[in-house]
Amino acid sequence: MEDKDLVVETTMDWVVETTMDLVAETTMDWVVETTMDLVVETLMDWVVETTTDWVVETTMDLVVETLMDWVVETTMDLVVETLMDWVVETTMDLVAETTMDWVVETTTDWVVETTMDLVVEITMDLVVEATMDWVVDHLVEMEEQVDSKLVLAVGTYTEVAQVFSKNKE
Repeated sequence: MEDKDLVVETTMDWVVETTMDLVAETTMDWVVETTMDLVVETLMDWVVETTTDWVVETTMDLVVETLMDWVVETTMDLVVETLMDWVVETTMDLVAETTMDWVVETTTDWVVETTMDLVVEITMDLVVEATMDWVVDHLVEMEEQVDSKLVLAVGTYTEVAQVFSKNKE
C-alpha cells in the first residue's frame, strides 16, 4: 500500500500542482488581461479626452491667433495701401492742378506780355521801315519827275531861247 499511497500522493501532488499552476496561470492571465484591458481602456479614454481637449483648445487658439494676425495684417496693409494711394493721388492731383494753374497763369501773362512787346516792336519796325521805304521811293520818284520836268523845262527854255535868239538876229 505504500506504493499505492505513494502513487496517489504523487498523483495528487501532480494534480494539485498542475491544477494550481493552471489555475494560477489562467487566473493571472485573466487578471493581467482584464486589468490591462481596464487600465488601457481607462488610460486611453483619459488620454483621448485630455489630448483631444488640449489639441482642440490649442488648435483653436492657434487658428484664431493666426487668423486674427492675418486679418489685422492684411487689413492694415490694405488700409495703408489704400490710404497711401489716396494720399498720393489726391496730393498729385492737387499739386498738378495748382502747378498747372500757376504755370498757365504765369506763362500766359509772360507770353502775352512778351508777345505784345514783340508784336509792337516788330510792327513798329516794319511800319517805320515800310513807311521810310515808301517815302524814300516816292521822294526819289518825285525827284526823278522833277528832274525830268526840269530837264524838259530847261530843254524847252533853251529851245525857246534859241528860237528867240534866232528871231532877234
